[in-house]
Amino acid sequence: MTGRRLGKRIISSAMAFIMASSTLMATPLKTNADGTIPSKMDSANLVNYDYVLGRAVDFGITAPTFVQQGHMETTFATNEFYMECGSNSDVDFIKGTAQFLIGGVGVSNMTGEPSRIVFGGTTCSVFNIEAAPEILGDSFSHVNGEKVSGGQDFGQIHFNADVPSVVVNKSEATKSNVNRVLENVRERSAELSARAASAEYVVDYRQFSQFNGNQITMDFTDPAFQDNVIYVQVDSKLANALNESAALKIKKDSSTVIVFNMEDNVSNSTFTGVSSATSYENERAVTIQKIQVSVDGGANWINTETGNSDLAQAAQVDSEICQKIIWNIRTTGIVNLNICAGTFLMPYAKDAVVTGSSAGWAVAPRMTVSSGEWHYVFQRGSQDTILDGNGQIHFAAKKAFTEDYNNGKPVEDKSIMTTAGTYKFQFYKSDSSYSSLSAFGDEVINQDTNKIHFPMLTYTPDDNGKTFYYVIKENGAGDVIPEHGVKVEKSTGEIRIAVTVNYDEAFKSYTYNVTTKTILGDGSEYKENPNIDMSGVEFSLGAFYNKVIKDDITPNGTDVYISKHDVSGNELEGATLIFKGEDSNGSGINMMLSSISVELGKGADRLNRTTYQLSFVSGSEPTIIKNLPDGIYTLIEETAPQGYLKAEKITFTIKNGKLFDKDGKEYSGNTIVMVDEDATSAGATVNISKRIINTTDELPGARLRVAQWKINSAEEATDFSTVILKQGIQDITAYADACDCGYIEFTSGYRETTISGLKPGYYVLSEITAPDGYEKTESIGFYINEKGKVSIVDDDGNVLEADVVNNTVIMEDAPETVVPDTGKLVITKQIEGDVTKEEAEGALQFTITVDVNGTTNYVKADGNLTPTKTLIGLSQFKPEGSKYTLELNKLETGSYTVTEEITDINGYKLAGVSYTVDGTTTDGKTATVSVKKDATTTVAYKDVYEKE
Repeated sequence: MTGRRLGKRIISSAMAFIMASSTLMATPLKTNADGTIPSKMDSANLVNYDYVLGRAVDFGITAPTFVQQGHMETTFATNEFYMECGSNSDVDFIKGTAQFLIGGVGVSNMTGEPSRIVFGGTTCSVFNIEAAPEILGDSFSHVNGEKVSGGQDFGQIHFNADVPSVVVNKSEATKSNVNRVLENVRERSAELSARAASAEYVVDYRQFSQFNGNQITMDFTDPAFQDNVIYVQVDSKLANALNESAALKIKKDSSTVIVFNMEDNVSNSTFTGVSSATSYENERAVTIQKIQVSVDGGANWINTETGNSDLAQAAQVDSEICQKIIWNIRTTGIVNLNICAGTFLMPYAKDAVVTGSSAGWAVAPRMTVSSGEWHYVFQRGSQDTILDGNGQIHFAAKKAFTEDYNNGKPVEDKSIMTTAGTYKFQFYKSDSSYSSLSAFGDEVINQDTNKIHFPMLTYTPDDNGKTFYYVIKENGAGDVIPEHGVKVEKSTGEIRIAVTVNYDEAFKSYTYNVTTKTILGDGSEYKENPNIDMSGVEFSLGAFYNKVIKDDITPNGTDVYISKHDVSGNELEGATLIFKGEDSNGSGINMMLSSISVELGKGADRLNRTTYQLSFVSGSEPTIIKNLPDGIYTLIEETAPQGYLKAEKITFTIKNGKLFDKDGKEYSGNTIVMVDEDATSAGATVNISKRIINTTDELPGARLRVAQWKINSAEEATDFSTVILKQGIQDITAYADACDCGYIEFTSGYRETTISGLKPGYYVLSEITAPDGYEKTESIGFYINEKGKVSIVDDDGNVLEADVVNNTVIMEDAPETVVPDTGKLVITKQIEGDVTKEEAEGALQFTITVDVNGTTNYVKADGNLTPTKTLIGLSQFKPEGSKYTLELNKLETGSYTVTEEITDINGYKLAGVSYTVDGTTTDGKTATVSVKKDATTTVAYKDVYEKE
């Protein structure tokens, strides 16, 4: 039992001491996310895992050379597979179709024989395998769509366990398909690298971070980053944090994508190991270890561990880390992946080695799954598009945007934010002239990643040698629609497709020769893919462009005057203000529109415009924001001038050109006035209450310390030599010890200790020594705002309890506890009546509860406690004929309640119940027993059943 106060995360005393040290006072930590927002940002709809991976989205690992040295749980695409262990690969995280591309196998370094690919148990419904002919062998025979039983071989492919359905395609094009995926990733990697090198796009992460040694906490929760992409150039400091487990923590909105770009000149470690007869000795390396991500401001943290025993955790890692964190690692050395997660692009790595179980996607020329597993946890994509048969393919494209088609050379505008379902398409069957069209399937829509999946096409052996023609058109072609602050013209262009079917009777598999041509909205030819050999499920058509009309909005909006005042009504200079808005659909209003202009008032400066907000520093005259469309707007004061308190945010509505406040009252003269109050100079008063746990009694004799932390400047630091301490009416300041390095120590008394004169900021209350007979408790962080209000915070400064009553910080101590004695509890069950063992085990269950200091806990079958209700089934008892026995050892001395949760067995009903507790028979189904040290307590149950 600790003295932890319920509902609070506590800062350790050691941390409090470190934070109060003079060394950190000399190099203050960054505390606020107040860095510079880049002038340009890509939309997360357009730059994301799906965009950078292409077809690799269906494979946990894509590597022309792939070495397996241990168990793994992933799909993969490779040209040369090496098995260097006796383990297999399971697919345990998806229920749909598992995709594999296998172009060849190498000679095993273990056996000297060609490697085998071994698949184990799986949760998926279908394996879809595209493999080179030499892998499958001459004796291959399998009816696609049928079950495969454990122990069966397909040439070099072995199944350890059953798979419900297997579809196999023999293809000479497999290696070119794998190489095409890698080449696509190299192109995307170069794009991301260029963005990270651009001052317009890159974010200086140091401006948004707190540092504590190698530990970095990034705060990208600024609303400007929502639905956008953050590009971070990794330097040596950040690289060192990535080489330390959980040293990097990221706070962000769920919609935000972060790209960490690491160029070849960055490394943080060396690597020594062996991969299929290739030895590495102190090779230059990049190591990526476990990180933590929070999408709720730091209240909860998502780690990068995954395991098939916790599918909910894996799904969370998939949606919030694998899909949202892109690692663009451009090293030519070794990449060491250790308990990490994300989208890993490693297009030039000498080897990417998994040394600790990791999850997501990995693309590299060579990859080795070594002492850790790779987990493919993705739940979307092509997994659910293939049926239990072959001869099936579909096409996919991505929605893209450009300001000008440029006669077939469009420049993509990646800043456009879209909504899933905005763009709709129709797939048509056609003739060879692409003029006679017949709609095929329902219309399809863009996904949230702007990917478009077109209907599945199914062919038969009779189609061998035939060519089929198709056309894709956008519905509503030529219409101009609003799209998050801009206008978009739906394309009048089209995509033309020719597919020649090749059917192999011996292998009963299909390959396809595909030619595609994309025609843009101005009639120019954009892209042609001639005579591409493929099999598998999905063929990517590339981009389908729409034209963006950014300057087609007439400046007929409303002008708004932003005026910053002090309490006397004078214009107040030096306040940093943020302005943003939403339309009636809740979409952000684009502040980059040329129709919206800003006239800074006299003395105002530092205007910064991003996609969905603008900011500036107030001057001696109001600032005018012109031509704002109808919507809901918010004015926020980010920082107040010296000597003033930040004002509350102001929300107002523009409707039909008029301004209204939140109560519907119209503003006069279209002027928004925000008033700042004077800051008090005396400092805040905080009450420190040292109590006995679960009481309101003050506990004297504890040596306590209050230290300031998270300090940016000397002006923010409290001079502890000037603060006043009182306990009741007694001034105890003279008995306290103040340190010029940022803290004060004092001893608790029979009354609360009141500390006056603390400046706004972060503090930590620590117990240096506890009174005799009590345990020393953990530390508590608190924050004093500019109005003197106190909130309890965690070790990242996140508020846990706002505006505590009477500004009182309560710290509780528990009495010292004695190591508990232990005993044994034995439960026996006797069943009478014509009931089978299987019937009984399926119906009878027990719960065992114990009260621990007023809290109900449950006993598991292993004797351990859990706060969650747990049922112990009869199957966990040791059977001895009709008698069953369960022994629970090492239980703490105390009172336990054993409850039999009886379910009538099918065909029988309970006729009688008897319970014995230490030799005494009791009625009912619940027995309360006392477990004693080194003693055995027995509870005997006897059930009699008769036929209904």
